[in-house]
Amino acid sequence: MRHVDEGTLHALLDGALRAEDPARARAVEAHLDGCADCRARLEAAAELSQRAGAILDALEPPAMDADFADVLARRDRAAADDAGHPGDDDDAPV
Repeated sequence: MRHVDEGTLHALLDGALRAEDPARARAVEAHLDGCADCRARLEAAAELSQRAGAILDALEPPAMDADFADVLARRDRAAADDAGHPGDDDDAPV
């Protein structure tokens, strides 16, 4: 087997490769057992993913602007009113 490409390494890391093609995942894992270069790239990708996740977990979501929150609340009220009054178009001319 040739060296494993970056996309396949990432698919293996996030579980997508095992879910989509278990036989290919086993072949890649067998290659990793014998290829120090690919194994090192996989470990580096895993470390980067973990560090990025830690950074994202540490971030607080931005506060919602009051005007935007009002727009969302009005949209939700309008949707609730529409759902509660089906057939309001009965008075419309035919």
